Amino acid sequence: MITAIFLSACTSENNDNKSTGTPSITDTQTVTDTPIPTAEVTDTPIPTAEATDNPTPTTEVTDTPIPTVEITDTPVPTEVEIEGDKDMPTGKWYDKNGSTILEFKGSKMYATWWSGMEEPEEYDVAIEDEGYAKYIINTRDEYGKGFGIMSRLEIREDGTLSAYEEILDGESHSYKFVPEDKIEEERAVKDFSIEMPKVIESREIKNFQLTLSHYYIEDLGEGTYSWEIKKNEDGKYVSEFSGMGPSYVIIRDSQEVDDSFIEGVLKLLDDEKVAENNGMFFSHDENDSEYYLYITFDSREKIYIRAGSKALDKWPLDNKKFIDYAMSIISLEDL
Repeated sequence: MITAIFLSACTSENNDNKSTGTPSITDTQTVTDTPIPTAEVTDTPIPTAEATDNPTPTTEVTDTPIPTVEITDTPVPTEVEIEGDKDMPTGKWYDKNGSTILEFKGSKMYATWWSGMEEPEEYDVAIEDEGYAKYIINTRDEYGKGFGIMSRLEIREDGTLSAYEEILDGESHSYKFVPEDKIEEERAVKDFSIEMPKVIESREIKNFQLTLSHYYIEDLGEGTYSWEIKKNEDGKYVSEFSGMGPSYVIIRDSQEVDDSFIEGVLKLLDDEKVAENNGMFFSHDENDSEYYLYITFDSREKIYIRAGSKALDKWPLDNKKFIDYAMSIISLEDL
């Protein structure tokens, strides 16, 4: 133990305590071995952030690359989108009314216009949507939106493609394309007949029309011939006979006829038993060779007979008798 002694000596004369030989002990503080308290250091370390096997969370880097804009073979869209048109047909399509074959491969169309054609014509195509209808158009400039003399192709609601020949006048071909797997079905003869009266009571013809397409007449040639009888504003009957070639007029005649001529028409209808075939309609398509007879009477009775293309052999009338009678009042020398 350590003892510290502090001595104080007073020498002032005015001090009430007289100074003696023995020093005056005033304050005594005992200092022991106890150290001044300090922060005790132990084996326990100062708390720190505990390190564990779990690393500090960081953004995990995986094998997945940072998303980028994928570049594909699809071209940047242009004003007319050529590739990726969802309504663009594929494969081969056949014209049910002719020999033309179209083949679609993406934005390309290959046309074989006639059988035996060595190399098809190639076109760049795209879909044109007009809201009320959709078309396949030629995106080159040499034919506008069409394909040579064939117009642009309309995509029909029944799944077919239709077009027509772009000529200035006369008769033109009408195209109707169907997929390769449906062409035989489309070209098969179908019966579209409807039930109509087989006896006609009226003898008053209001309108008579007989049309024969792709029909041959001696001295006139092949064409589409039409014979029509109707009443004019004066109540007189007028007989009109006309014929059209591919792009030209073959014959055109119109003249008033008397009642005896109409009686001859009624007799012809009776002899050919036309009413018994009323409502008959056989066809394999809509636009190829076709024969058509339509008659209305003042009584509102009607006769309707029709046959087309491969079904022409089902046509029940002798066309020559009708044509000869129609032309019996025509002088070919005056035409």
